[in-house]
Amino acid sequence: MLSEALILALIGGLAGALVAAICVGLFHALLVSALGFPFLFPAFGRLAGEIVLGLALALVVVGAAATLPALRVSRQEPADAMRE
Repeated sequence: MLSEALILALIGGLAGALVAAICVGLFHALLVSALGFPFLFPAFGRLAGEIVLGLALALVVVGAAATLPALRVSRQEPADAMRE
């Protein structure tokens, strides 16, 4: 259960970063005109670092949130856990 939650968090985080990058790339001109000043992307290294930091934060939060239910299920008999 815990590994499934972490895998889903990782996939969701990567998909979110990809969709955000695509949307910002597609709507860059609209953002510049709406904001009234140039919208500049950070350097690739810094952007990659922020993405990695965001993914790490997502994994920590999901791991903490899924630990209690995983511990509760691990203490049950397998047949009882499957019935629930």
